[in-house]
Amino acid sequence: MFRRWLLRGLAILFVVACPAAWVRSYFFETSLFFTYGHQCLGIFTDRGLLYMCRNDDYGPYQGFAAYDNYVDETHSELDRPSAHYFLGFLYDNMRNPLRTYIVGVPFWFLTVVTVLVLFYVWRRTRHKPNPATAFPVEMKASGPT
Repeated sequence: MFRRWLLRGLAILFVVACPAAWVRSYFFETSLFFTYGHQCLGIFTDRGLLYMCRNDDYGPYQGFAAYDNYVDETHSELDRPSAHYFLGFLYDNMRNPLRTYIVGVPFWFLTVVTVLVLFYVWRRTRHKPNPATAFPVEMKASGPT
């Protein structure tokens, strides 16, 4: 029973977190980067999308870095049209001074996926009655009276 409620609780947490992050992404750009060697991996949110990126030839920095910036209407390097954009999904290979690969996933897709996962978890972890201890349901024989 604990396992059932733990799985349901985690699924509900993600169902609530995705729309909250979706709304928050229009006001704040939240970023988390991990740099090792000359490569940088990052995850960040901006205007309804969750971006995952990788930079090559980044520099000698090492470790994690996190940023939380207010989104204003004039900034965004990602406002330029991408060659690969469909239904909010994005793939881009930018050739600025760094080779940058970006994949963007819209929050509407993440929200739908988490709702489907919650539905699946809820159905798989529902309580199944034990036939030995459950109340029997029998049809009453009706004959001529």
